Amino acid sequence: MAVLLKISGIILKTKNKIYTSSWLNSSEEKIIKDGGFKVSREMKLISFYKMSIIKGISLRVFQLLLGRFEFINKLVKKFLRGILITKQKSSGIRFFRTIKVVNEKIEMEDLILSSENINKVFCVVENSYIFIPSSRYFEIGDLNKYFHEIEVGSKKVIIRRVFDEEGNEEFDYKSD
Repeated sequence: MAVLLKISGIILKTKNKIYTSSWLNSSEEKIIKDGGFKVSREMKLISFYKMSIIKGISLRVFQLLLGRFEFINKLVKKFLRGILITKQKSSGIRFFRTIKVVNEKIEMEDLILSSENINKVFCVVENSYIFIPSSRYFEIGDLNKYFHEIEVGSKKVIIRRVFDEEGNEEFDYKSD
């Protein structure tokens, strides 16, 4: 069952954006009943803004010329925080997870509902991202190290995983 301790959620990719279900979220809905529990939340956008060389040099020149003035310095800091520090952004994509223990197996079902077509879903086993506001960059290439990658092409997907007591996994999915 050690693999269950490492499961950290779902990452999905639409046409040009990437979302996660793993972001720490105090507004999620939790229901515990019938030998299991359900969690419902909105998926959050992962931003991966990179500053170009020209913008970086321009910013440095601006800092050298005007950065010594406290008022301008505070305005620039506020502006840059809004760009470089990741924040929870609403997505309109709903994520529902149900976990049950049945016959010494753990059944986990994920339902994802989106307003736009989902291109890919990544079911992660171990996720190194810390989904709290930080200035750490997200790289699209980091998606290559995930356990299951699903080509979807629809607005709804159901992912079902069953783990036995040795940690072996049965994996199945369905999209509409």
